[in-house]
Amino acid sequence: PHSEAAWEGELLAAGGGGPAPDGGRDGREIAVFSHALAKHLPVLLATRTVRLPGGRDVIIRQHQRRQEERVGTGGVLWEAAIVLADYVGRHAETMAWQGRRVLELGAGTGLVAIALAAEGAEVWATDGNERALDGARRNVEGAGPLRGRVQLEVFDWNSVDDLARIRAAGPWDAVVGSDLVYPGNAGRRCVASNEARHPADETLLWLVAQLAGPETDVVFALKDRTGEVN
Repeated sequence: PHSEAAWEGELLAAGGGGPAPDGGRDGREIAVFSHALAKHLPVLLATRTVRLPGGRDVIIRQHQRRQEERVGTGGVLWEAAIVLADYVGRHAETMAWQGRRVLELGAGTGLVAIALAAEGAEVWATDGNERALDGARRNVEGAGPLRGRVQLEVFDWNSVDDLARIRAAGPWDAVVGSDLVYPGNAGRRCVASNEARHPADETLLWLVAQLAGPETDVVFALKDRTGEVN
């Protein structure tokens, strides 16, 4: 069995949707899909489902009104977080996550924290944006029973008090993070609290030195965004 359909109308240039100034469009037009939009489509989805190496499906809800909600990049599930979550599962035997105390920098939507807790880790998932943490909390709660535990904490990298609190909660067996440095914040003063401190890339290296001990595993996943326009 098969079906067949025909269409008659006109093609519009990419991005040329919407009513014509003279009202001449009749609803039969098709706008050519923009490949630039396709590249960013996952970012625009309300939810994404990620299958972890063990076969567990995790539903991640993304913030749809990031600008209005002042969530920023933390409200989106980026590719590097998916890669890091996959790494956590595929290297569970080598990393021996069960019972280990793991500090996550830039928790975002919570996927990596969920992957770690699914392998039995005790995770402190931190982010500088409280609204992003609200979204991560919903995703963690929606993930169902986990072998480990996720604790969500605010951590402004430029706050002396926050750093002291995170250090006091250590020592950490592992420090992890994904897409912590990208063209929009590397070498730039990217947040209000950064007026008198180093940009994100320098701050990150300094933080690792403060938080990681001689036996701490440090695992970062960063996407190569060389040439991207901010």
